[in-house]
Amino acid sequence: MKYIIPTFGLLIAVCLAGCNTTRSTIATTRDDRNGDGKTDRIWFSYLSYADRDYGFIDEDFDGLFELKRTQGVAVFEEEIAPPLELSEIENEHPEL
Repeated sequence: MKYIIPTFGLLIAVCLAGCNTTRSTIATTRDDRNGDGKTDRIWFSYLSYADRDYGFIDEDFDGLFELKRTQGVAVFEEEIAPPLELSEIENEHPEL
């Protein structure tokens, strides 16, 4: 019983030490799903968070991204109206 509080404190300290709340690294993935040389899916993964990954998908391969997918504990999809061009997404994310 006397080890419960120190063990709990150690667990909290380890969890907080592993959390990176000040700076996160973004991994960007671009996919060409139909082989036409244009980006059809762009995915952003925040490497220090498990529930902040999201991406934009061009469903009909016309150069406009109609769908935003957020992935974490669950997968959420939302339609983008009006659809975004790749240049608009790049303007929002200067690290591209």
